[in-house]
Amino acid sequence: MLTDIFGESPRVKVIDLFISHPETEYTKTDIANYSKIARSTLYEFLEELEEYGLIKKSKKVGNAQLYTVNMESEVTKLISAFQLSLAEIEIKKQLNKEKIESENKSKNVEVSSSK
Repeated sequence: MLTDIFGESPRVKVIDLFISHPETEYTKTDIANYSKIARSTLYEFLEELEEYGLIKKSKKVGNAQLYTVNMESEVTKLISAFQLSLAEIEIKKQLNKEKIESENKSKNVEVSSSK
């Protein structure tokens, strides 16, 4: 959802991934794959996301470090609330579109019946 507003930059893709799946833990490879970015690109800013408190290390599995969204962070809470607001707007738009389509179908039926 964030990428719809802010574009397809690698940082936005990664933040969107974490905010959209708050219960999921990811390896660096997972993050890169699911975000559709190169691992080398991810390495350029992953530490920065940690420093800002958006993500945090969760646990290690073998040699792989897992990361998760830091839902205790005020910044993350704000981004999550913003994304929720965007989703609500999108739902309202979709419901309004369906309502208009339904009304148009009803009008078409009435016109056909009167002929």
